[in-house]
Amino acid sequence: MRRRILSRAAIRHAAIALILVISLVSIGTSPVAAISLEDYFEISYGFELDTDTVYYDDVFYATVTGEATCIETIPEVVRPVSEAEITFRIVAEPQAGGGSVTLNPGHTTTIKPFPYTQGDTYEIEGEDIPLQFPVGSESGDYDVLAELVEAKVHVPFGWFPVTEYLPLSQQPIGSVTYTGATNSPPNQPGNPSPANHATGIPINADLGWTGGDPDAGDTVTYDVYFGTGATPPLVSEDQAGITYEPGTLNYNTKYYWKITAGDNHAASTIGPVWDFTTAGQWDPWAYDENQDVTIQKMEAIHAIQDYFSQEISKAQAIEVIMLYFG
Repeated sequence: MRRRILSRAAIRHAAIALILVISLVSIGTSPVAAISLEDYFEISYGFELDTDTVYYDDVFYATVTGEATCIETIPEVVRPVSEAEITFRIVAEPQAGGGSVTLNPGHTTTIKPFPYTQGDTYEIEGEDIPLQFPVGSESGDYDVLAELVEAKVHVPFGWFPVTEYLPLSQQPIGSVTYTGATNSPPNQPGNPSPANHATGIPINADLGWTGGDPDAGDTVTYDVYFGTGATPPLVSEDQAGITYEPGTLNYNTKYYWKITAGDNHAASTIGPVWDFTTAGQWDPWAYDENQDVTIQKMEAIHAIQDYFSQEISKAQAIEVIMLYFG
């Protein structure tokens, strides 16, 4: 757990600037005021992380606490401001170098009511800001910082932006050690259909396989390689489904195919090369089982059954049925 309380100099340039300088700007007074800001406020605030170790998709928190006490009544000229808001994002910068990651894109702290009178105190009573490393963040040690996004004050005619007048743009909060998820590659494609080394496969057969990924939440796509050579070419890329329609195949031909699976983290798994051989040239008279040069009723029914089991095509089954009806 890390805690950082701002120094007197930082307080003077940040918190006091937030409460008093924005007031002066909102009514058209130069922010380089003739008054001494530290003569009007005693202010302390800080951020505290609830942990210094974060894993994968953990949500952790930065707690903002602070206090501003008016030690001398503010001049009447400043009092049109009724409240102030400051919005900041929380980021983490890798200590080893590289780009920062955003842990919370925007948190707004409201100062209301605005303290004007000697002895008045405004307290920030432990605002918890949820933080989370984005998916895919690199493991390592990070410095956590608050970055100013926007500041504005509310005056009788509405909200008035004062971001540009605040000198504080970035404030260190603490440090954390982040351990990201270890990604597992997709499952190896398996259970091919047609089965490996199968023969007599219909020329209208489709390809199918099993896939998936061991990591919950990962998405998987597939590249399909298919052809008549032992090193089949790519015929379908980044498809989500686990089937592929190669179209009408040639009779009595050996085909080779394989599947490569890839997940959304750029990990991939290459499947083995499978093969199958299609059936010989189609002959509807092959259903003339008793060789009496007549297609009997049961022989036609066998053709219909083979169609529903995808062993022959619809057109081929109709050919056998037409022979039955003469």
